[in-house]
Amino acid sequence: DELVGIDVRPATGDLLAVGTSSTLYTIDPESGEATAIGEPFEPAIDGELVGFDFNPTVDRIRLVTDTGQNLRLNPETGLIGVNPDTDEPTIDGEAAYADGDDNADATASLSGAGYTNSVEGAESTVLYVIDTDTGVLAIQDPPNEGVLNTVGDLGVELDGQFGFDIAPTGAAYAAR
Repeated sequence: DELVGIDVRPATGDLLAVGTSSTLYTIDPESGEATAIGEPFEPAIDGELVGFDFNPTVDRIRLVTDTGQNLRLNPETGLIGVNPDTDEPTIDGEAAYADGDDNADATASLSGAGYTNSVEGAESTVLYVIDTDTGVLAIQDPPNEGVLNTVGDLGVELDGQFGFDIAPTGAAYAAR
């Protein structure tokens, strides 16, 4: 399995990652050993580029992809949440730009995701995402519905997988 997303879980300090097999892992920071958390989730990752970050207010993982996929994962089970009434996976809305947004006609191609206030006990947070195709930073609000609102142009050409995160201090970092 190839790891395509990694983040520290604010609630516990554990390091978690996701692989191309749609399997969630805990990572031992000393040995680097990856241990699967449950079975691969469904629906599986759809896309080549992935954004992966913890929502610190609800202790859930947000996973977005370059195909507009928008998933919410449970870090305890490694699976997508299940609707108790139907026993079916709870699928969040596909990422798409809001009506009236400068990029409303663009197809979302997300490859970076970062929540603000990424600390244990956070009471509020904002999800920022990076769109590889449009080269913009956007706010995804509400995150579960996938509604994107452009913040601004990044001023750099994006090509391929990269890392993006927002530190507890509020500073945003991207690396290739």
